[in-house]
Amino acid sequence: MGERTAAKSDRRTIKTSIKIVHAVVTTAVLLCICTGIISAVLILNPGEENGVPVDATIGVSSVTFAEANPEETDALENTEETARLEEPMLLADTTAAADTGRHTVTFTFYDQESLVCTSEERTVGELADLMGIEFSDAQRENVDTEAAILSDTVVSVDAVTYDTVAVNAPIPYETRYVDIQTIPKGTTKTHQKGANGTLTTEYQVTYVNGSEVERVQTNVYTSVAPTENVVYRGVGGTLTVGGKTYSYSYYIDCNSTVYTGGGTTASGLPATEKVIAVDPKVIPLGTTCYISGSYCEVGFRTAADVGGGIKGNIVDIYFEKSNPYFAGYGRRNVRVYIFN
Repeated sequence: MGERTAAKSDRRTIKTSIKIVHAVVTTAVLLCICTGIISAVLILNPGEENGVPVDATIGVSSVTFAEANPEETDALENTEETARLEEPMLLADTTAAADTGRHTVTFTFYDQESLVCTSEERTVGELADLMGIEFSDAQRENVDTEAAILSDTVVSVDAVTYDTVAVNAPIPYETRYVDIQTIPKGTTKTHQKGANGTLTTEYQVTYVNGSEVERVQTNVYTSVAPTENVVYRGVGGTLTVGGKTYSYSYYIDCNSTVYTGGGTTASGLPATEKVIAVDPKVIPLGTTCYISGSYCEVGFRTAADVGGGIKGNIVDIYFEKSNPYFAGYGRRNVRVYIFN
């Protein structure tokens, strides 16, 4: 009987011990879980440190505490603290950086506000990658991304833009002289007025911070062709009459008529078969001429008379009524050579 009572007492003691151990283990597990949750909350929402939002920290490594024991928790907290020190931290201003051996790095931009952060020793390119700053190829040429950050540093990030610029330049026109015999010898007359053309050159222009730094030619073409300047130049000529050669100044192709009746010409010379009537604006009075035509060779005449119907390139040739060419002359085309 006594032995049975002792056995029951031992079993009751064992059950009580098991319950106590189970409670202790459960409490320890709950404490570990609570500690992990609190640590995670502090990491995700640490509040403000030195007046600067710490949640602006870039690239802080995340740590899982769900299965950590108290000893592992200390090691993970140390790892998390090391990660916080190694990663860059955004700052509102440079005075907010604590004296932790980190360096203040200021990124300045041409067209936006500067960015200030702190960083452990690393290259400018590595820090820019961590900060999410992307450089264009042109910017990388102006930023030394391989430079090590060994002290407080200012990194100037330029604004690089491009544009196509067209530059026009004149193409001088050329002058071409044409020797003719229809204007007075030694004189010139512009037949076609020249005009400059336009040569267009296109450039690819690079601007850094609004200032031009490079200009590369990409295309050249004639946008407007020049107009040739054509000048007539009187050179005169020679005429052979009766085996004798005469030098004339120029000639005029005219329409001709004939008149008769004698009398005195406008210049005071008698009206004979040595004179013609002209438009003084075309052939000045007193000019010696030679008149040649398919109907007849009129020969040498002097411009001595005028007439109301003689305007422009028309000459009125004096013939006696007895001249066989008079009656059938009518109106003929002739060439009038001017000698003086």
